[in-house]
Amino acid sequence: MISGTDFIIVEWPEVLPLIEHRALRACTVAELDDVAAEFRTHSALCLRSPDGIVVIALQPQGEVLELFVRLAVGFRPGAFARAESSLVDIAQELTAQTIAFRPARRGWKRLLGEQWLKRGEDYVRSVHGSDPDSDAAPADAALRPRDRDLHARTFL
Repeated sequence: MISGTDFIIVEWPEVLPLIEHRALRACTVAELDDVAAEFRTHSALCLRSPDGIVVIALQPQGEVLELFVRLAVGFRPGAFARAESSLVDIAQELTAQTIAFRPARRGWKRLLGEQWLKRGEDYVRSVHGSDPDSDAAPADAALRPRDRDLHARTFL
């Protein structure tokens, strides 16, 4: 288990047969190949929980470090709601100040809490909550456009 959550680190070839059919409904083969390439170069980490698979990567975002969800596939309804707090715990342990993802479908605004902000096509949130005394990065840092073009396809 990682960061005291239900997530465990798994190898990409182990999970690809479990998620490939569902993933290809929301992303192209090329996008899935991009995620696989990041995993092979050790710039992304594949995590599995009873609720699904998440591929994450740490990346600089302005002045802060961000945990970016490259790919997420849920096995059961409500997977996002159950996984969100675990991803916050993982991000904090990895010293990331924000979590971000780019949804493959519309409608995420209704599902996400008020801590999630829109940044271009991405959704982003602080891992420190809204406590003004926290050591979180300035709000404008989290809203700057991403430095990298590769995006996540999230469809939990």
